[in-house]
Amino acid sequence: MESVVDSLIQFFLHSNSVFKEVVFDNMSTVVKRLLLTNKNKEYTDEILRLSNYYGFKIVTCNIAKGNEKGTVENGGRFIRNDLFSLQYKFDIHDDLEVYYLKEMEYINKKAISSFQFEQMQLMPLPSRTYIYCKEHYKRTNSYSLVQVNGNYYSIPDTYIGEKVSVQEYSDTILIYCKAILVAKHKKVDGKEKYSITFEHYLRTFSRKPAAITNSLALKQLPQKVQSIYKTDYTKNPRLFIEDLFMGENKLLEEEIQSTCIDQLEEMSNYYA
Repeated sequence: MESVVDSLIQFFLHSNSVFKEVVFDNMSTVVKRLLLTNKNKEYTDEILRLSNYYGFKIVTCNIAKGNEKGTVENGGRFIRNDLFSLQYKFDIHDDLEVYYLKEMEYINKKAISSFQFEQMQLMPLPSRTYIYCKEHYKRTNSYSLVQVNGNYYSIPDTYIGEKVSVQEYSDTILIYCKAILVAKHKKVDGKEKYSITFEHYLRTFSRKPAAITNSLALKQLPQKVQSIYKTDYTKNPRLFIEDLFMGENKLLEEEIQSTCIDQLEEMSNYYA
């Protein structure tokens, strides 16, 4: 469901307008069930909320009437063959977005004037973007981790055993404890994967500094910070924690500050 909703939101934002009708296939993320006849359908709650928010009419194809979908299948085939025939692997999702936006801008260059005319007939965007999320209620385990959809996300180790509220967005996980935002992670794909923030374990590492060297928390720090640790702190991991607090190592301080600034910028962009 998250992918369907997010795709529609991103399409409206890219178009800078809202289409009056959106045609769907009879997929389970749109049609909850058929009622009596083919023409009576019960739509999912989330699609109805999205439709009410943006003001578009939901239209679904008749069952076994593939011709009603128009050229959508050919369009998908064109995207696969022309857009991703030479480049189809990306390290991170952001690289994928930059690539396809650039390619689509080039492909649509000839049609941009026609689309600008069409935009005049479309509905305007709402003043605020629709935000979709699923909420979960969890308890932090003894490793200060919260499990969401088979993956694990860290929160500060002062919250071990606490009940938390998790807001799951299409690409982001926000974790709250007693209405306070205590952790923010990029959503992890797959199963049994971990997203660890080193700072969440400062209390534990200050008590057991030797645990830093082989910790997953260290391995998920930026590569430059890991190199600084291996060069300067392997024999004295406690000093690594002290320098994180006191800022004695200027190179380390710059890398940590850069990481924090990037995280703050991500959060500000997310709520813009």
